[in-house]
Amino acid sequence: MMTPFKAYMIEVEKLIDKDLKNALNQLYEFGFVDFNINKKLMEKYHNVDQVAGILCENSLTKSTFSAVFGK
Repeated sequence: MMTPFKAYMIEVEKLIDKDLKNALNQLYEFGFVDFNINKKLMEKYHNVDQVAGILCENSLTKSTFSAVFGK
């Protein structure tokens, strides 16, 4: 059985970009544990503090979600 932490880290290790890996690790440590959301937000904003702020403020509204995920 794989823990959520292990599953998240396996996805992080698949990435090539060292800065993105570090940012995703920081977001996990901050308590934001959804890899897909963290990755998409980092790809869009390129700033771990900004992404953490968005997630902390629950400002991932339906329109923001649509803009990030294209749905």
